[in-house]
Order: sequence, then C-alpha cells, then structure tokens
Amino acid sequence: MTEARRRPVSGDPIVQLRDVHMGFGALRVFEGLNLDVYPGEILTIIGGSGSGKSVLLKLILRLLQQQSGTVRVDGEDISAYDEGRMLPVRRKVGMVFQNGALFDSLTVYENIAYPLRERGVDDDAFISQRVGEVLEMVGLPGIEPKLPAELSGGMRKRVALARAIAEAPKVLLYDEPTTGLDPINVRRVSELILSLNRRLDVTSIVVTHDLASAYMISDRLAMVAERRIIAVGPTEELRHSADPQVRDFLSAMDYERRAE
Repeated sequence: MTEARRRPVSGDPIVQLRDVHMGFGALRVFEGLNLDVYPGEILTIIGGSGSGKSVLLKLILRLLQQQSGTVRVDGEDISAYDEGRMLPVRRKVGMVFQNGALFDSLTVYENIAYPLRERGVDDDAFISQRVGEVLEMVGLPGIEPKLPAELSGGMRKRVALARAIAEAPKVLLYDEPTTGLDPINVRRVSELILSLNRRLDVTSIVVTHDLASAYMISDRLAMVAERRIIAVGPTEELRHSADPQVRDFLSAMDYERRAE
C-alpha cells in the first residue's frame, strides 16, 4: 500500500478528551486519558485488545458516559448532555461500526435513508438524490434495491460508510473498518477513508488492528495502553519511536501482518 500524504495539524481541536476516567464496575478502562483531534486529520487509534479503543469512540458519541473528565465535540462540552441535547451533536458525527450494523430487513436504500428520516427529512426526492450521491461516493451506484444479505462483506462495509456520511458529518468514526476483509477489500476501504476525508473535508478517527492500513491512511497515530494515551504523534514518528512499549507493540503487529 502507498502511504498517505501527511497533513499538519492546526487550529483548535474538533474533538478533545481531558482527564477522562471510565470503567465498568471494578474494571478500570481509562484513568486520566487525554486526546486532541484536529480538523481535517485522520487519527488512528491503536492498542491491544481490551485496551478501550472502541470505548473511546463511544464516549465521543456519548453512547457511553465517562465517570469524570470532559469530552468536547466541535467546541461543546457534552459531558453532561442528555439524549435530547446530544441529537444535534450526533448529526455532526458519523460512525461506521465494526460489523456495519445494517438493518437486515431493510434495503440498501432504506438503510441509508434511515438517519435522514430519523431527523425529520420527509422529502422523498431529496432522500433519493442523497442516497444515490453517497452510494456513488463509495463506489456502489445502483444497488439501492438490494438487501444486506445479497452483498459481500466489503460491500456491506461500504454501505455502512455511505449511511455514515448521508448527513454530511464533520467527524467520522471508524471501528475496525477492515476487520474480516480480504486484502483487496482492505485496500479499497482504506482508499475510501482517505478519499472521503479529503473530498468531504471531514475529520476521521479510526480504530484498527490493521497496521498496513493504519500506515496508509493516518496523519497521526495514538496508542492506548495502561488506561491512557501513552504516545501520540505523526505516523513516521511513532514508527520510529524510541519508547520500547510503542516499538514492541508495532513490531508485534507487523509480525502478525507478515505471518498472515
């Protein structure tokens, strides 16, 4: 895979987590986690299984709530927002879930139209045009009548991405977007993440175990370990980090990739 052109980070963070503590009963997930994500960048979050990477994405959408600390999205401190106040915030943030989370009983058209109808759009002509636009963006024009069961794994991932961008979000969250895909579809999805980031001028936060994809798409990497972010910086900086924990983790990921 070719590597992404790196964007310099600048401006105020569009997503910010400060001194976040989070856990489930006796299990502590985060203790004092801090992270800034800047407009227009692709930040990829790496770390071991169970380190809390997917939890971090859910905190940004407030699908989970931290015990303490603050989470800001587009300048708003959402830490105490109820569901009603979160609705307009969530329209700014699209999420591609690991398994796609498509509704099996709905067609591709109905799956993509769903978030638009949920926010009160009832103009069928507009919805039809928008569904066609986003399917074109992900390279799947004309599949509106199909059901998810009729699609390959790679196509389902791309339909989930089309649904995530239907509301023109400012931020896109990806939870393991290439899991379960063959190398051709891994590359295709990675290239889509890159092209949509630039075409739509969005900020992308990606959780992945796929090292080749992470190196291809990322402006910066952030590593979660010991219940916090232990390292964050430009991809090349982390690839050549002197920190033994970062170096050993990336070496292990690279070994697993080469062994496949």
